[in-house]
Amino acid sequence: MLWTSNLMAPEAYTLHDALEEWIADKSSEEIRLAAAQAYSKYQDCSLKAAKNLLVSGGKEGIKIAHFNLSKPLLSASIFFSA
Repeated sequence: MLWTSNLMAPEAYTLHDALEEWIADKSSEEIRLAAAQAYSKYQDCSLKAAKNLLVSGGKEGIKIAHFNLSKPLLSASIFFSA
């Protein structure tokens, strides 16, 4: 599971890199790191800040990539079944 701890830019590169790792059956932490690296690169923020923004959970069951849209305050989730 991967979700955000705060508002973020809901750009496709973050989801893309997270999905690549998920498809490769990587751990939740590896998925989080890949998403954080992409976010850090394209948003020009530190990797530490990006990692603090993204939170990972268990790999079993349903996986959720949750991105908050900032204007207006909406959220979107994409669900993946294991």
